[in-house]
Amino acid sequence: MSVKMIRWACPNGCPGVLGPSRPRRDDVRRYCLKCSEDSGRLVERVAPVIERRRQSAKERAKRKRALAPRKRVTTFGLNGAGRLEPVEWLWPWSSMPAPVDVRYSSKPRRPIIGDEEIIFYEYPEMDFHDMRAAVVVAGLRHHVRDRGDCVAARAHVRTNVETGLGVRPTLNGGIDDAQREVAALLRAKAACAELEKA
Repeated sequence: MSVKMIRWACPNGCPGVLGPSRPRRDDVRRYCLKCSEDSGRLVERVAPVIERRRQSAKERAKRKRALAPRKRVTTFGLNGAGRLEPVEWLWPWSSMPAPVDVRYSSKPRRPIIGDEEIIFYEYPEMDFHDMRAAVVVAGLRHHVRDRGDCVAARAHVRTNVETGLGVRPTLNGGIDDAQREVAALLRAKAACAELEKA
């Protein structure tokens, strides 16, 4: 199998040479020997093709970073620090039980409920109902995180979800599955409300 060759150019303008895209450190094509002899130090050649790819990757990353804060503010009502505001449509009670730190993940992950804060993961396919269910369930679990009784924790989550969101989860799949169940119930409730309007 032949290796694809690219041009390596001397930064001082000497004639370039063809070499592999990832040459070994001791490959002579990596260095301009004439310039190295004149300067007394190794002069490393650069590959314009690789430099262009690196530059475009940096620009893409910069654009992505610039768009991320706007996405957080407009999509889910987060403040600039990436923390959830205690707004009524997200948390139905007066204030959050602990600060919520929002992080990004490529796939669904459970929130981490600590003593000082709740670490919440937003993933690409997440919609409004997923977000609200995750925040409410994580916040309610924060209240009962020190209780060893799973039955009491389930009862606390079930009762408060019913009073705050107007849906009653069974929690038959356990408290760890509460987020998914509550999101599905919220989605069904929203669909019923849309049918009633029509």
